[in-house]
Amino acid sequence: MPEDHQIRGERVLFTSDVHLTPAEPDTFAHFMKFLREEVPGARALYILGDLFDFWVGRQQAALPGYDLLFERLRKLGERGTEVCFLSGNRDFALDAEFAAGHGIRMLPDVADIRLGGRRVLLTHGDLLCTRDVRYQRMRPIIRSRLVRGIFTRLPLRLSLTLAAGVRNASGAEIGRKSAYVLDPDFEEIKAWLDRGFDALIFGHVHTGEHHRLELEERTADVFVLSSWEKTGSFVEWNGEELALATF
Repeated sequence: MPEDHQIRGERVLFTSDVHLTPAEPDTFAHFMKFLREEVPGARALYILGDLFDFWVGRQQAALPGYDLLFERLRKLGERGTEVCFLSGNRDFALDAEFAAGHGIRMLPDVADIRLGGRRVLLTHGDLLCTRDVRYQRMRPIIRSRLVRGIFTRLPLRLSLTLAAGVRNASGAEIGRKSAYVLDPDFEEIKAWLDRGFDALIFGHVHTGEHHRLELEERTADVFVLSSWEKTGSFVEWNGEELALATF
């Protein structure tokens, strides 16, 4: 498993699948309100992928609203809230240098943290959909340096048009797949947790659920975040326990 990142302090928040785009100003405003009203004072904010509907490269930051978003995230860091980001299937092109310039710490695909005495795994969630074999085979190709380089070198308007086309094609393919294929594999989840972890937090499938899994000699928590198109979803660590909440 990846690096262990020790968290000190009390309140820690986790969210994902905000899917920000200028085409959906209400979602943008809702998330900005969350950053203003809910996050300040927290020890850390973890964004577990798909913060953006899609991200083609740093040139996208010039679009309306993104300057305010990155300014807010940077100010949170300056005021003591560590902002960490873990890439999703829609925004894997967000690069570490750009993120660091805005006070955001990039994490690997699977991050291992400690909350109090609990070991917690964080991931976006697509890696857990193991029955979607076609997606799992395409994933390393789509995320390759070559593909990301193509998007970053194209004019912004063309990159956005291509990204929108990819999103539409992906949505059509998802519509042809069964729920069984698209759902997370709970046998895989148990295998991850069996390595000594007490909880797993992820998004991607947008169900907004809390599961309590029975392992061989103990139980473990699984939190599945929902998307932000209708109601903001987050998990909160209050210094003693984890809980699923909405904003």
